[in-house]
Amino acid sequence: MIEGTPLRPSISPALPAAAALGLAAVAFARFGASGHGILVAFVCSVLIVIAAIDIEHHRIPNVIVVPASVVVLIGQALRSPSHVAGFLAYGCAAAGALLVLAAVYSAGLGMGDVKLAVLLGFALGSGVLLAVTLGFVAAGIFSLALLVTGRAERKTAIPLAPFLSITDCASQIALCRISTRILGVHAAERSVGRTAHSNARSKTRSKRELSRFPCLSFVQRVNGKVGRTPWSKRGTGRSGT
Repeated sequence: MIEGTPLRPSISPALPAAAALGLAAVAFARFGASGHGILVAFVCSVLIVIAAIDIEHHRIPNVIVVPASVVVLIGQALRSPSHVAGFLAYGCAAAGALLVLAAVYSAGLGMGDVKLAVLLGFALGSGVLLAVTLGFVAAGIFSLALLVTGRAERKTAIPLAPFLSITDCASQIALCRISTRILGVHAAERSVGRTAHSNARSKTRSKRELSRFPCLSFVQRVNGKVGRTPWSKRGTGRSGT
């Protein structure tokens, strides 16, 4: 987070590989072997690799983050062509926000974090704001814990990508289905409300027309459309002669 002596723990390649496989398995378990499941598994795997590189080398390689962003945007376009503009907008907005922060506080953020925000926006859409916010909060708590325990100094550089990756993976796997259900319920409620409102307006309009045209009301009553049974359907009390 702050420029200075970087914190560079050594990571075994087996650890990020196992984490990526585990998250991919969880993604397929939750979303199935669908386009969504494949996309979530891909994003989580890429983020694990980026986080591992950032922890050990304090950089986010363009050769990974840029092609991954393009693949994710194409995947979103294939899944939902009508919403791809929204994912593109959220990716650009997230990158713009971090770019402003990097310009104000260049010692704490780099262009790699800005490019990573593009990938997060393409993957999460409107959920990128929550994921990035939680990532910064988690990074701040971790930095404070290191300072309190004496394992870091005020000028120790803390990588941000691992925290953004964790919150992004959690948002995609744990929150995506819940958000989809909530949005689906709200959409269904709005549809039912519009139908009921339309029916009520139709009934009110019919009553007004009947009050304005008594002849029409009489004809409809004769035909059995308002409160009476049609003559053709009434039972006969007398037998034919």
